[in-house]
Amino acid sequence: MTKINPADAITALRRNRADPRRAYIIILASAVAIGLLSLALAAPDINVWRHPVGIALNLLPPVLLAATLYCASGRAWIAILVPTLIVTILSAISFFKVQVRGEPLYAHDIVYATEAADAMQSFTLQWSAWLTLMLIVAALGTVICAFFATAKPRARNRVIGSVAGAVICAVLFLFVYSGDRVYSATGGSRGFLTMFLHSITVNTSGAPDDYDDDDAQNILAAYEPESPGIPDDRRVNVMSIMLESYADLSVYGGIDFKEDVYAVWHALQAESVHGDLIVNIFGGGTINTERTFLTGLPSTDIKQPIQSYVRLFTENGYYAEGFHAGDYWFYERATVCPNLGFDNYYFLQSYPDSTRNDDFFFPKLLELYNARDKSVPYFSHNLTFQNHGGYYTDQNYGSHLINQGNFTESDYNQLANYLAGINTTNELIAQFIDALRHDPEPVVVLLYGDHKPSLGSQKSVYRALGLDMDVTNEAGFYNVYRVPYIIWANDAAKAVLGTDFVGDGGDISPMFLMNELFDLCGWDGDAYMNLTDALRAVMPVVSVADGHPRRYVENGVLRYSPSSAVRDLYEDFEKAAYYRARLQARLQWIMIID
Repeated sequence: MTKINPADAITALRRNRADPRRAYIIILASAVAIGLLSLALAAPDINVWRHPVGIALNLLPPVLLAATLYCASGRAWIAILVPTLIVTILSAISFFKVQVRGEPLYAHDIVYATEAADAMQSFTLQWSAWLTLMLIVAALGTVICAFFATAKPRARNRVIGSVAGAVICAVLFLFVYSGDRVYSATGGSRGFLTMFLHSITVNTSGAPDDYDDDDAQNILAAYEPESPGIPDDRRVNVMSIMLESYADLSVYGGIDFKEDVYAVWHALQAESVHGDLIVNIFGGGTINTERTFLTGLPSTDIKQPIQSYVRLFTENGYYAEGFHAGDYWFYERATVCPNLGFDNYYFLQSYPDSTRNDDFFFPKLLELYNARDKSVPYFSHNLTFQNHGGYYTDQNYGSHLINQGNFTESDYNQLANYLAGINTTNELIAQFIDALRHDPEPVVVLLYGDHKPSLGSQKSVYRALGLDMDVTNEAGFYNVYRVPYIIWANDAAKAVLGTDFVGDGGDISPMFLMNELFDLCGWDGDAYMNLTDALRAVMPVVSVADGHPRRYVENGVLRYSPSSAVRDLYEDFEKAAYYRARLQARLQWIMIID
């Protein structure tokens, strides 16, 4: 057997390092390897290997970026280092996010990197051998090219390659990755890179086709109410309470309960209008549900004062305030709450003795309610923090509530700990409602979840329950995005409004929840609310879920586009929503002038 001398091998490698073909081969191999390893990190509910187009879409970005960089820089090591590091870092962050929230990284998540880093400290994250291999590929490819593939393309070829690469990248991004056609065709076979690139432009607040300000104003003018405002004799106090990670898991079966954790919730449902919100988020992203509810808009970008439903209350003489058992800086709430029109807002920092727990939260709401100026009607919007993930995997505080059954030890601990928190929350909700039940002042209370909890790594608890969690399927869509809501009224409010506040409210999007309240109270909203009422009657769910094409529930059918019968109405809504969102700039100038 001939022995290979390492020194001779290295000499041979150096001898041909000026061969550009070697550089191209190493660059291509490294880029393809990184793309394939990124695919291997995809969530388990995404079978990335079953669709050739899905595989190709995930490999093209690193390959094209590497080839373009090689032509632009003339250095093979740069062409490998930059794309492999970018893909590795983004894929790693996405891999960790999947563990925490069951969904990959999307472009807009980068805006809230600080909040995400703070929230993830409470989770135990797992490393993957695939990530180790990605780092090895990045390092090895870079070193080999730096020392053994130093050839540069000819100047003319570099210019042509750079321009061609940039053009191809732009065309693919604009017409393939940004569009819904190819994205939808690949179904559940998309890799992380495909979803990330698609999310850059999906669900953005760009102007609708054929948009014109005058046209939008004419659309809204047709929905102006005959008698706008909330009549003095029908004014009741309103308290909105968004419950962190609240979901009724008893509806799925598969959990062996020792105690009825949801008895309080089910009893309240029986004396309330109740239904389910089909939210846009899972395991996090609270502000999406919160802000779509408060604005009626599909967008949650509130950088300036905006015409919100909070202002609809204050314009009708209400005092608006609220409390969040969290930090003022989280999701920029200290700035956003005034922009929404609140007269005052409180956070943990507002009270020296504050805690994030519901045993502080609910008594504080009653304290604020009882301390209000009773000469004016009252609107409050409040957010809990208790039950926020993550949930302990190595300790169990809820074993008295459920049996382990077929759950792994880690999943059992997480589920039991989550339900222990929910059990406490329900007990405190019962005390809170009882305190208001016989209040001589009329009050209506909204209770609703913001999103489902992230239970187990990559939704493992839900999978153990036998649930389809692939949002590209109809069953998975509802399993992932469904959370409950209740609209309850005390006897004084029922007497003022002349309704019993009992019944099935159905499935609706969070941006229609305020419409449901106004309908029950017999109030006229503004022109925008009246337009959304018309849309809600035929399309109660408009899903603007992260990284996915919009979906609609029209007359009970889940669709990817409105039918021809509803399309004109939906396009009117899009124009009116865009116009209303742009009013924030006008409103800011009005406030400055005033």
